[in-house]
Amino acid sequence: SPRSWCLLCVVGVFAFTGQILMTKGYRYISATGGSIAGLAEVPLTVCASAAILGEHITARFVAGAAVIVAGLVLNFLLAGGTRPSGLCFRKARDR
Repeated sequence: SPRSWCLLCVVGVFAFTGQILMTKGYRYISATGGSIAGLAEVPLTVCASAAILGEHITARFVAGAAVIVAGLVLNFLLAGGTRPSGLCFRKARDR
């Protein structure tokens, strides 16, 4: 139906815009900070959908989120327990 196509186009525009803005944002963050943000995106999105839309969180999600969080913690510990230097937003000219 025309309404479905219109909604699909709106979702596409928002997804495209979000991807472009995220890519531009990577300019202001280190590679480590970017990977942490990218990895944290999936669990945070599912938690937000559960809180806002009432979605059900399954055992598979909990298991997957645990693996992601364990990877983030392991990355933190292997880096010497220090916060990655690029987690704060900086202007490109400050690099």
